[in-house]
Amino acid sequence: MKSSVLSIIALFFISLVSANASSEPEKLDWTPTFKQGINISHWMAQHSPGKYADPYRFSEADAKWIAKHGFDHVRIPVDGRVLMSVEGKLINELMEPFDQSLVWAKKYKLGVILDMHYMPGAHFLVSAEENKLWEDKDLQATVKSMWSQIAKKYIDVGGFLRYEVLNEAVAPTSEKVNNLNKMIVAVVREVDSTRVIYVSSNMWGNFELAEEVHVFKDDPNVHYAFHTYEPLIFTHQHARWNPHTQYYSKDLNFPFKVTDLDKYLPEDSGELVYNNKLIDEKFIDKKFDKLGDWAKRNNVQVLVTEFGVINGADDPSTERFIRAIKEASERNNFGWTVWDYKGDFAVRLDGKPTAVWRGLFK
Repeated sequence: MKSSVLSIIALFFISLVSANASSEPEKLDWTPTFKQGINISHWMAQHSPGKYADPYRFSEADAKWIAKHGFDHVRIPVDGRVLMSVEGKLINELMEPFDQSLVWAKKYKLGVILDMHYMPGAHFLVSAEENKLWEDKDLQATVKSMWSQIAKKYIDVGGFLRYEVLNEAVAPTSEKVNNLNKMIVAVVREVDSTRVIYVSSNMWGNFELAEEVHVFKDDPNVHYAFHTYEPLIFTHQHARWNPHTQYYSKDLNFPFKVTDLDKYLPEDSGELVYNNKLIDEKFIDKKFDKLGDWAKRNNVQVLVTEFGVINGADDPSTERFIRAIKEASERNNFGWTVWDYKGDFAVRLDGKPTAVWRGLFK
């Protein structure tokens, strides 16, 4: 009887040690830097019907190309609206492509950001009033459970994996976004105390709303993600989904100054602020330096997780604009993650680097 009790006790301590060991992330033979990255768009989010995790969009060969061409990390948008079963369980089969991407990334020494591109009740292409996550407690409970299960699933993965709470929040107030950020950070921290987590501002990761972002002063592993595509009349010119193009369809070459936007755009268009304004490197520098001042005052790290110029824009203009963004980012000690790999803003088309890539590395 005594030996049986001792055996049970021994098994208990063995299991306890094993549990603790399993919570230790794997050791890496390289240091992930997250300075120069690229978005893997239309792969696990925004994909065409029947094209979930399409190998054309991303494969091991692509990971190798990305690493060879100067990038040190990938940001993988994931559609959180489809990841949970009706029983409230993470659907592991839908995460298998991401699991495979971690294998490729580790092989080619690339960092990975799991970007929750959508969440139940949160969509960046609709108004704040249409996004239900901010008020719906059941949706919030689902989101908490999803992030908790993700944190547990990847607890043993090394520091080359990072999380981004939500892509381009569109909420009635910044306070709503801050509350979500706090909630998800707390959920992940219950499982994983050190992994880097990116939080962002309201209204599509707006630079101008940085001052309204809650800063996690006691958690240096919470970093801050922002997006910039302004002005859309240049970066999204001729885009079939861009509402501005139905009014203003002229070619624009950077730098530029448009003096007649008011003749084309509706009165409520946000792009009217660029009428009669010179859009050049100084315009970009001013915007980035303001965010850089915020980062320094708050002693935080910033990653610009989306920016880009649509393919089809003038090549020299694209190169010059992208180069200005890169230089402004690096001057302010921001990392950057360009949009995107093989989509409408591609750095690679027909197997070859585009003007976007040349703006980053030439």
